[in-house]
Amino acid sequence: MNALIRASKMAFIGILLVASCQQLPETKSGIEINFIRTGNGVNPNHGEIISLNMAYTSENGSVLFDTRKVGGPVQIMFDTTQWKHGGMLYEVLELLEVGDSVQFSIPAENLYEVSFQQPLPDSIESGSEISFNLGLQESVSQEVLRLERESERAKIDANILDNYLTESGIDAIVTNSGLRYVITKSSKGEIPSIGDRVSVHYEGTLLNGNVFDSSYGKSPFSFDLGYGSVIKGWDEGIALLSKGSKATLYIPSSLGYGERGSGRDIPPNAILKFDVELVDIKKPANK
Repeated sequence: MNALIRASKMAFIGILLVASCQQLPETKSGIEINFIRTGNGVNPNHGEIISLNMAYTSENGSVLFDTRKVGGPVQIMFDTTQWKHGGMLYEVLELLEVGDSVQFSIPAENLYEVSFQQPLPDSIESGSEISFNLGLQESVSQEVLRLERESERAKIDANILDNYLTESGIDAIVTNSGLRYVITKSSKGEIPSIGDRVSVHYEGTLLNGNVFDSSYGKSPFSFDLGYGSVIKGWDEGIALLSKGSKATLYIPSSLGYGERGSGRDIPPNAILKFDVELVDIKKPANK
């Protein structure tokens, strides 16, 4: 039994010695990467958006940045073309897989002057190193990220609109897209089809009542229905009307101008209210 115990101890010591002699993975510049946890083996693809949990400190232990203190992971594009001249930080990022958690240190000058493109702060000593704890949380395509943002925004807009309508005592019809509308004047006129040339009088406001555009006092606005020449909320909303009818359209930002907004008067993620009147419908010449 004693011999077996001695043999087990020697084997354990041998394992430790082998492990201590193994070199840590290195970048092309010689930065050693200590893997705390390995991920799922999935490499980010060029152009995807990666989410990084990250903290880095100076040699004196001062925390310079920590994603836990700024609301969550940092998101950047995985772009190996741009990263070729981005410094040692990006050399490390190129080697990571989703789920990896690593520790490493890089020269302060390289981090600030090459990666960050800014002078080394006076508070950080020249020639010192910056220590990182970094985890690659996920990698998603820009399209998936866009759809996720739109879905989250749609929930926010729906809540705002429903509260607004309830407080205003307005009973609106809700479509599958999230458009809300109220017919304010019915008509037995013709209903437009995709491709028809429609003419519309309108007044557009934000929910706070600020008017940003109006056709009243001018000629009606004309466009070909269903071809994407106007915002989605108009293509959908005007198609619900008959010639001569009037309605109020409540358009969530995803069916309006989205994250970009439009000009000075329509901010990003603005919900729009349009009072509209379908004045005329003209069939295409080939119909």
